[in-house]
Amino acid sequence: MKKHFILMLICGLSVDLPAQHLLKDLNPGNENGVQSSKNIVFKGKLYFHGSDKPNNAGTIWTTDGTSEGTIALPNLSLVNNFDFMTDAGSKLFFQGFGFVKVLYVTDGTPSGTLNLIGLETMPMTQMLKLDEGRVLMLIKSNTTLTHPDQLWVSNGTLAGTFKIRDILTSSSDTYISSNFNGKALIYDFSSNSTFEPLITDGTVEGTKPLLDELLSKNVDELQSISNCYGLNDLLIVGGKTKNGAEEAILLNQQFQKIKELKAPEFNLFGRVRLYSLSGHLLIQSGSHLYSYETATGDLSRLSTFLIAATDSKILKDRFYAYFKETSGINYFAVTDGTQQGTHKIDGWQSSVISEYNIQFRGDSIYYLTETNTQIKEIYTCHIDSLTGRYFSDFGGRFRPTVMNVVNDIFVFSRNTAEEGVELYRFPMAEPSSSREEKELGSECRLVQNPVRDYVQLEFGTTIPTNGKLTLIDGNGRTIRQMNINGESRYFIPVTDLPSGWYYIKIYTTNGQESKIIFKE
Repeated sequence: MKKHFILMLICGLSVDLPAQHLLKDLNPGNENGVQSSKNIVFKGKLYFHGSDKPNNAGTIWTTDGTSEGTIALPNLSLVNNFDFMTDAGSKLFFQGFGFVKVLYVTDGTPSGTLNLIGLETMPMTQMLKLDEGRVLMLIKSNTTLTHPDQLWVSNGTLAGTFKIRDILTSSSDTYISSNFNGKALIYDFSSNSTFEPLITDGTVEGTKPLLDELLSKNVDELQSISNCYGLNDLLIVGGKTKNGAEEAILLNQQFQKIKELKAPEFNLFGRVRLYSLSGHLLIQSGSHLYSYETATGDLSRLSTFLIAATDSKILKDRFYAYFKETSGINYFAVTDGTQQGTHKIDGWQSSVISEYNIQFRGDSIYYLTETNTQIKEIYTCHIDSLTGRYFSDFGGRFRPTVMNVVNDIFVFSRNTAEEGVELYRFPMAEPSSSREEKELGSECRLVQNPVRDYVQLEFGTTIPTNGKLTLIDGNGRTIRQMNINGESRYFIPVTDLPSGWYYIKIYTTNGQESKIIFKE
């Protein structure tokens, strides 16, 4: 019988900060290394506002997650204060300031980065994706206006950038777009909206009020429309019926009615969105979140606490978002589309939240939080866990909150006394699991991950000799080392350890490997 080695872990150390590494010291010791929270991932690169000189307005930088791949975007050294970053698939559109406001477009290459049109005398208030390679822009025809009065389109060329039509609005930037049947839908979710929801293909002739489109398809239940949202081949339209009641209609691609949504089963509010899960269609109506079961046609209310302006993401058929209780306490939650599968994620709650950001890396979720003293932080949890834990802060109040995933690397901004505000990365730069296992001949494996009571490491037919195992906490500190020699199985008790990330580094005569484990 083989003997089992037991590695006893006695640890009183905190694991508040997992192993984070400086990605790039853009502006040594200066707080304007990363100048803005505005950022976007496009074609495998993270675009952000950075500066490598003191007292400089900075410019657009990109990073692929490596230090050597973090550079200022060529040809735009005098452009700063960029805004309205919109990924249109093959092209990235944004507004930049280089003496005047300008609409730019890039395909991700220096030669494909173009100055399209000046916007100084006709300010843009919002940009929305239309379809592949095209965007819609809400424009003010002169600087004295408080809200836009024109709808424009751009395909990334000067000839393809033009006004579609005049519009009547009462708000500046509260517009939502979506796609349905190859066309874009636009509506204004503000409470005092005067904007008539539109459907457009990006041409003057192909842009009309959505109500006219519905009437042409013999959909005449609604007398007026307040909101609309398209998702794949589904469309939800809300408004008032001929008798003055508010309701919504769920339509298919042929404009056939699937479901009427009305009180008391359904309450219509200003902001409406659709999200698709396996077997369920989630319908957001203001702070209410509903689930429509596609097989049975049943509608159920999952929550009335969804924050209407929240960021939300779907990972492996689970919907993650921010919620707010009637007491004013914010929290993070998840649902699989069923009432029994809708849960609060413990670990963070606060009466303050001014930004929303959810990112995924593998099976881990990272979400932006805020303390009652307005310190923004990052929390993380595993997809199979309902407990979040503190990951990092951004280095104080009112700091840029760049937080994104590029090329499977979690990148975030953080201020330190030594470096200023810079970009950091997680995990540490080391070989991927697939390459590490190849080095060891796939001889070492974790039986389960995440873990609760113990870590079980097993070696295959090649028993390690003259090896070493090192356990490292989230701060990169070595907790324990032991020699491994001639045994095939190791059990590491972790019952009493704090929840969080840990690293196991294994060195044997057959190769080396690093394992990342998560203790629930």
